[in-house]
Amino acid sequence: TLGWGTFSTTSQATAGDIPDQVTGQTATATIDYDVDLAWSAATDNGHAITNYLIEHSPNGSTNWTEKATVGNVLTYHAEYTSSDSGNTKYWRISATNDLGTGAVSANASVKIGDVPSQVTGLTATAQSATAIDLAWSTPADNGYAITVYKVERSPDGSGSWTVLTSTETGTTYS
Repeated sequence: TLGWGTFSTTSQATAGDIPDQVTGQTATATIDYDVDLAWSAATDNGHAITNYLIEHSPNGSTNWTEKATVGNVLTYHAEYTSSDSGNTKYWRISATNDLGTGAVSANASVKIGDVPSQVTGLTATAQSATAIDLAWSTPADNGYAITVYKVERSPDGSGSWTVLTSTETGTTYS
């Protein structure tokens, strides 16, 4: 034998693995048919998380499509339109580092909707010197059932509004 050859160039690696599964995910409906998502940071397992993949599905088991890929943040604001009103969307999130993508989170779901449309057809009929009957048309609920109507009054119609009731669920008030 003649001996050892010259050394190769150096190389280094950091031990680790793909990120753990994302946990703590929530989906909250907001006004304008939008959804706010939040989750807890996944454990990176020795390699920094580079992004989170956000997917949604109409049924929570199939037809998953990518909604967004976001950086190393823990929230996302998803925008929808009135055509999605009343539909439930299911969400799942996974973390990625330079070794790959971790397991998807458990599903979070939320019904898409918005605040009710403006009440229309309001009428006021005097019944006596001290009583007035109000009636109105039921507005579009925009995905969520209407639970309360708030009735207010003002001496001049432009300021100093006072709440008379906020517990009525019908379309009349006396």
